[in-house]
Amino acid sequence: MKFQIKNEKYMLALLGLLVWACSSNNIDIENQISPIGIDSPAPRFTWNYTTNNEDATEFSQDSYQLYIATREQDLRNSSDNSWQSDTIYSDTPHATYQGSEKLKSRTRYYWQVIAWDKTKEHKIISPISSFETAQLNQSDWTGVWITDNHDKDYTPAPMLRKSFIAQDDIQQARLYVSAAAYYKMTLNGKSITSSHLNPGFTHYDKRNLYNTYDVTSQLLKGENVLSAILGNGFYNESAPVATWSYEQARWRNRPRMICEMEILYKNGENSYLEIFLSSSSLKDFLSKYYYAETLMNADKEFMQKVTDEKKEIEEKKEELEKSKKDLNDALIQQQAKQKSLENLKSEKQTYVAKLTAEEKENQQEIEKFEEDKRKIQAELKRIAEEEAKKNTTNITTKPSASGYIFPVQGLSKANINNKTYPSYKGHTGVDVNIGVTGKNVVAVKDGTVVISTARISNGKYFSYGEYIVISHGDGTMTLYGHMLANSRKVQVNDKVKQGQVIGTVGSTGNSTGTHLHFEVRVGGSPVNPLPYLP
Repeated sequence: MKFQIKNEKYMLALLGLLVWACSSNNIDIENQISPIGIDSPAPRFTWNYTTNNEDATEFSQDSYQLYIATREQDLRNSSDNSWQSDTIYSDTPHATYQGSEKLKSRTRYYWQVIAWDKTKEHKIISPISSFETAQLNQSDWTGVWITDNHDKDYTPAPMLRKSFIAQDDIQQARLYVSAAAYYKMTLNGKSITSSHLNPGFTHYDKRNLYNTYDVTSQLLKGENVLSAILGNGFYNESAPVATWSYEQARWRNRPRMICEMEILYKNGENSYLEIFLSSSSLKDFLSKYYYAETLMNADKEFMQKVTDEKKEIEEKKEELEKSKKDLNDALIQQQAKQKSLENLKSEKQTYVAKLTAEEKENQQEIEKFEEDKRKIQAELKRIAEEEAKKNTTNITTKPSASGYIFPVQGLSKANINNKTYPSYKGHTGVDVNIGVTGKNVVAVKDGTVVISTARISNGKYFSYGEYIVISHGDGTMTLYGHMLANSRKVQVNDKVKQGQVIGTVGSTGNSTGTHLHFEVRVGGSPVNPLPYLP
């Protein structure tokens, strides 16, 4: 579709609803009727019409032509201040804007369409309608994204407020709003929209949606207050088990928004024409005309003098503005550096405090774990001593894998994290790495269950978590730790057979991942378990 320019001051829009001795309906611009907030550079337009002429002759479109302007009167008066398309030969009542000139942002356009049948004897002229563009380009946004100063894991929602003064009577006001993720806005205490899910979900690292609102009726001459409450949505998902793992999204941050308002004021100044039209009589008119003419002649000389002086002042003003700009730029740079240093200092203090708290918490956990290990060690020593009194068999002191099986079904020594013992200071066993919860834990040898419990404090697992200890009747005991919660299948004094399932691999207690902690103890004391494993 090609368009010819009649006056470059005005832009082109395409839409239509044809009327010819008919009732009209179904005019769509991006599926909206006379909308505001159109942000497509190539909007789609559709129209239809219903004829009701006396001979019942149906009108069949063969071609059409579109007229567009930024002033409604230019279409009504067939002014040259409009755009006119070529004659488009098509029977389809829809079009997509394909003009060579780009639509302007935040601009209202008026349109009219004429359609002909094949004979060119009948034509239909549409009424005049309109639409308004929004922010068509990213560069149209002059505002910045704002939020509060809290960390992204801070629970209360950000609340933002801005007061401003409208200096004159208001002709039109538009509000453009985008947020990550959701917002609820009010102007002077009244909600701007009833929806609570604007602007809607998107991939925030690729695009952001925005809304356009007509707030003309809510805006007041004088002081106004604009407020907003921001919600997390998928942008800052922080649940313990978040849907679709959005808590790990690369964009996750504190909710934020960008908001701009454009206000057009009514013109309160009177022109000479308005003075004349307000005259009560011809005499009054001539009197006012005489004085107006006299004033205008006097003004010519005065205005020339003013123009010359203004030119001189403007030149001096430009020099001063340049000097002022250089100073302001230097000041802004200095302030930006100062702000950056303050932010870095604040971030450092916050990070140090966080590390200190974590270190303190970790130290407390270590001390608690060590204390629990001492308790468990004492308990196992006690059990070993009691069994030694009952058992006349010599305690096995020489390690041997004879008679033992691996403690996790389907796995072998190749799945042990570290082949050395201990793998690190204070570690009294070996870790069978699994990575997947659900593998069965089995008794490595016949024996009797002497411990089957869970180490829980204040509703939280610690130490070995869910664990079992089996005595094998020869002075040796085996320990199975960090098993899945509530997976223990044997109790104290139960007799177990080699290969019997006693629980499930998990990650309870002081554990950094799914695995089985396995120990061999002789006389209640831990020994290297590797020689006992096949």
